[in-house]
Amino acid sequence: MDRAERPRAVPLLGADDDRPALIEAASGRVLGYAELAQAVHARVEGWRQGGARAGDLVFRLCRNDRETVIDYLAALTAGMPIALLPAELERGALEELVRRYEPEHVLGGDPGAGARREARAGGDPGSGSESESGSGSDSGSDSGSDSGSGSGSESESESESESESESGSESESESGSASGSGSASGSGSGSASGPPPRPSPDLALLLSTSGSTGSPKMVRLSLAAVTSNARAIAAALRLDRGEVAPTSLPLHYSYGLSILDSHLVAGAAVLLTDESLLSEWRPSFGGARVLVTSRRSRWSRALGVESVPITTLPRPMSVELLRKFRPDLAEGDAGLDGIASELGDLPLALHLAGSFLDRYAQAPFGQPAAYLESLRKGNLLDHPSLQGKLSTETPTRHELHVGKTFALSLDRLDPDDEVDALARALLARAAYFAPGEPIPRELLLKTIALDGEETAFRAEDALGRLTVLGLLESGSSGSLVIHRLVAALALGLAESRDAQASVQEGVYEEANRINASGFPGRLVAWQAHLRHVADRAWNQEDAVATLLFSALDSHLSRTGDRKGAQRYSERAVAIREKVLGPEHPDTATSLNNLGFLLEAVGRPLEARSYYQRALAVLETCLGPDHPDTKVVRGNLQSCSDAGIA
Repeated sequence: MDRAERPRAVPLLGADDDRPALIEAASGRVLGYAELAQAVHARVEGWRQGGARAGDLVFRLCRNDRETVIDYLAALTAGMPIALLPAELERGALEELVRRYEPEHVLGGDPGAGARREARAGGDPGSGSESESGSGSDSGSDSGSDSGSGSGSESESESESESESESGSESESESGSASGSGSASGSGSGSASGPPPRPSPDLALLLSTSGSTGSPKMVRLSLAAVTSNARAIAAALRLDRGEVAPTSLPLHYSYGLSILDSHLVAGAAVLLTDESLLSEWRPSFGGARVLVTSRRSRWSRALGVESVPITTLPRPMSVELLRKFRPDLAEGDAGLDGIASELGDLPLALHLAGSFLDRYAQAPFGQPAAYLESLRKGNLLDHPSLQGKLSTETPTRHELHVGKTFALSLDRLDPDDEVDALARALLARAAYFAPGEPIPRELLLKTIALDGEETAFRAEDALGRLTVLGLLESGSSGSLVIHRLVAALALGLAESRDAQASVQEGVYEEANRINASGFPGRLVAWQAHLRHVADRAWNQEDAVATLLFSALDSHLSRTGDRKGAQRYSERAVAIREKVLGPEHPDTATSLNNLGFLLEAVGRPLEARSYYQRALAVLETCLGPDHPDTKVVRGNLQSCSDAGIA
């Protein structure tokens, strides 16, 4: 390869092997130095294909997560000055910053925030594509977990100042533009003097100097200054490749960023966590307590956090909550219990349902039975009552759209990330299991192709991501539980298209294996899932459906529920007669199974009829001496021996 075609080395990386560079505390995902460099180069290439170029100004609304770090290093590599801003920055403040500095790209923000820019006024149109859609970055999504950043050295600010003095690139001002050498904030676009100048070639990083970026005030840093500062801190602290630094301050703080830079340049590892906010508010003395509501269930032990799971409401409380909206309804109203069950006893959903029943109390469709029936038609989350359209504000001022509430977590899963993509696939599969029932971990994993130890590790990381984000709950013995409304949301994922077939195949294979073992008790623990998967396939009318019905028929027969088994056995016969024809050997197998079941429940005359039909088919198709033919003949003979010949 020609020297000019070789990718530029990624700044700040002090290693190029597989040793850990970034570790995400929430999921346990590890990104080695070589993999990190590849991700950075891929990001740069994506930006370039989208029209981005060196000198483009980038705003990054950052969290202490992997995507922010990749964007940061990619900007340094591509020669694109980057300003790191807090992800929670108020919309007005962000809009003001965009107006003043006129960045070509705004990454990591809410697409609906209204502060994104397509291009610098008067600039090259080719450089103006938004990173979310045009420059190949994952900017539009908050992938990964909300992670936080670590510890550092008190000497950092002195080293930074010294380095900047030597480079001659540091300045501070409240007005001016990000380009040139004497100022660090924009004066607005559309001036009579023409398009604003492009940033200085030496500019690499913009950091806010105040606790609030509402008053735009930036320090300009060159790449040489950033690098020398990181090396100075690493040397002062004697950092080596064996270090692992947990993060505790945001990356948009110079102190927090120095932890990342100094450890990367030393070839050490950085543990990305989202515990910075908790650390900030956690009392350091006295007897005070702080109550934090979070989707996250695992926290660093060093923080002294006591996790208290918040579960759904007990059923009596769910019904009581609904009756607060409709006190005219009887306490034992079956419709209210059904609504609570359908909504999985989720408080927000119950509040919205109660508001609907109250608003339309005089209408036929506002009665519990009618409302319950409408909920059961189609996707639960599509019902207007659960989208906040028909309700007033909740006491907690919570988002009134149930789907959007869960989507906040779902949006953290980046489809372009291996682990997150696997997490989305597993969530789509979990949605086809019975909601609210513990799913055996190995059964869920059986529904996805795991080829080798590395994939198995990624699968465990993916399950960790789902539990950390609150999309799956951890049950006993490693089992996992999906809420009914999360399942409704997951059924809308693109990954769900192939998920049902994978779940049906995995569930049938495991159920058939247990049935063959002769120990049906092992299947009793997750019988609800086999029944749920089979019921969803009721109208499928294909070979997979009949296998599921036969497996459930066999299991229920072995556990004494022969009446329940008969329903699935009859359905298997009906499908095979319709799809394969009445003279097919598989149809004969289903006829024999139904005959065996009817004989067991004391209906020998009906059983004999099915045996005779099955025997006639098998003698014609397989011959009188085939083992299957002999089995059916023996079953028929047993009826005759019982005195009904």
